[in-house]
Amino acid sequence: MAKVIWNRLHTHSHYSTRDAVAKVGDLVLEAKKRGCTALALTEHGNLSSSFELWRDARREGIKPILGLEGYYVDNYASEEANIPFNYSHIVILAMNRKGWQNLKNLHFASWRDGYLRVPRIDFELLKKYNDGLIISTACI
Repeated sequence: MAKVIWNRLHTHSHYSTRDAVAKVGDLVLEAKKRGCTALALTEHGNLSSSFELWRDARREGIKPILGLEGYYVDNYASEEANIPFNYSHIVILAMNRKGWQNLKNLHFASWRDGYLRVPRIDFELLKKYNDGLIISTACI
């Protein structure tokens, strides 16, 4: 496995194309080897690793933290208001079941209504679905 820099609340797997090549199971095993008690995977704009993380982490006694790295814009549903690559990255983590449901709602809305080269999220959408979530800045 390639050398991994550990930031357990903002980690990508092979589901974040062009950012990582590590498989979910390998990340979980590495986290266990390093003595981590929890591991979050925050893929770029998707929740594709969530099931594998949940299954593999629980099998190894590690707390899975489900999340994603979102693309924040001023108006997620407008094509005119945003230059296609004018967005910021944010990390969104689910704290509980309500947070997981809201994370899925954000994910769905960003793809259904906000997609313009990337699935976008704005402040109004975050206000609507913020219960049970931790929201933080991410990479530039």
